[in-house]
Amino acid sequence: MRLNLLFSFIILFGAIPIVAQTDTVNNGPQTLGTQARLSGSVFTFFMQARGSQYFKEEWMEGSVVLSSGEKVTGELLRYNAYLDELLWMPAFGSNPVMVDKGLVDHFFINTMHDTLLFRKTDYLPGIRDIGKGIFLQELYTGEYSLFAHRKVVQKRESVESIGNSTFARPYIQPETDYYMISNRGDVLAFSRLGNRRFSRLFEGRERDVRRILREEGIRISDERGLIQAIQLIDRAK
Repeated sequence: MRLNLLFSFIILFGAIPIVAQTDTVNNGPQTLGTQARLSGSVFTFFMQARGSQYFKEEWMEGSVVLSSGEKVTGELLRYNAYLDELLWMPAFGSNPVMVDKGLVDHFFINTMHDTLLFRKTDYLPGIRDIGKGIFLQELYTGEYSLFAHRKVVQKRESVESIGNSTFARPYIQPETDYYMISNRGDVLAFSRLGNRRFSRLFEGRERDVRRILREEGIRISDERGLIQAIQLIDRAK
């Protein structure tokens, strides 16, 4: 029964996900002494799902720092959190391009209220299958630096019908994994917030951490509280 449902879904809507990459695209040569350029593959992604695959739905102006150290500014960017890929709009009305991940060191996206920084990370202790790297949003830097992996994941699927055909529609939604990385290279990974959960990350110092948070009236119920807590831990070292 499940194979029949999947087969019907593929006929109607295509496999999930479908990534069609065709001609390589760039916005000019990258020769010595010329302006840095982006390059990648024309990108088409089709997913008949409930929910958005993007960190931010809108295209936003931003800049990209290449692994060479060169910086490309004033481009329209969009982060696909389902695929962990950076998309680029070369010109208004043109096909989007998936930027070659191997060329990217980090990128900035300008929102109405802030500038968001995403760094490509090739290695995290205890995290497997990073492959060509993942993009982590930098939230705070200090003795402990805080990064967020903005993911979109499939949680479940529902069986739906159109006419005489039945198919399975996936439901996708955003999730965030957090990584605290010390200057010594220690990595603390977690996904759920809360004072007690946060203090348990500091083995042997749990009581001291809970006391500091309590005395300062910090509640780690959102990212703002999380950043305040890490700032306090930095000052207490």
